[in-house]
Amino acid sequence: MPVQLKIQDIRVLRIDYSIIQGDSSKADAIAAAAEKAGQSVNIALNFKSEDVKANDQSMLKNTLGATIRADNLPFTLSLDIGGIFLIEGEASPEELDKVRHINCNAILFPYLRELVSEICRRGGMAALYLTPVNFVQLYNDGAFKQEKQD
Repeated sequence: MPVQLKIQDIRVLRIDYSIIQGDSSKADAIAAAAEKAGQSVNIALNFKSEDVKANDQSMLKNTLGATIRADNLPFTLSLDIGGIFLIEGEASPEELDKVRHINCNAILFPYLRELVSEICRRGGMAALYLTPVNFVQLYNDGAFKQEKQD
C-alpha cells in the first residue's frame, strides 16, 4: 500500500513584520524605485521537519518559513507556517524523506504565499506574490541535505 498523507493541522506559527510609516503611495513608490534600480528582494525560505509518534500513529511536523527584506523595500517580513501530517502505510526512509521535503512543503507553500500577499495588501501596499517553488527540483538539487545534518 502506498503511503497516504493526511493533513491534521495547518496554522500560522509566527509573523514578524514592520512597515514604514506614511501613505501607501510612498511605500509603492519606494518599492517601484527599488525594482527599477535592479535591486532584488531577498526572500529566504527555511524548512524544518520532525517525526512525531502519538497513539501508535506516525506523523510529520513541518515548518515552512520565509524572511523577506531589501534595502529600499518599505517593509520587512518574517513568518512561519506549520503543519502536522498523519502518515498512513509503511514507508521506506527514502520515501518518507521525499514526502517530508516535497509533499509537505508543497502543501504548506500556498498558505505561506497567500499570507505574504495579504499582509502587504492590508498594509496598504501592492501585494507581493512569491513565485512558485519547485520542491521536487530543490530536493533533487540537495537543498534539504544540510537540514539533515543539523
